[in-house]
Amino acid sequence: VNPNAEQDQYKIVLACNRDELYDRKTLPAHRWVDNPNCLGGIDMKVGRKGGTWLAMNEKRCQNRGHPQYCL
Repeated sequence: VNPNAEQDQYKIVLACNRDELYDRKTLPAHRWVDNPNCLGGIDMKVGRKGGTWLAMNEKRCQNRGHPQYCL
């Protein structure tokens, strides 16, 4: 976490490894077609399709004018 990041730097870096059931079908992290404010991978296994193990939702702060993300 770097709250004082310069314009060309990241304020936070988040890494995640989905380590169970590597052979389970998934879609990689992307903006979701049905909800473009969401960014994350999607589980494609029957019975779990549409779920995720890690995603974030972008929202705009009216007072700040820049994106904030909720995990």
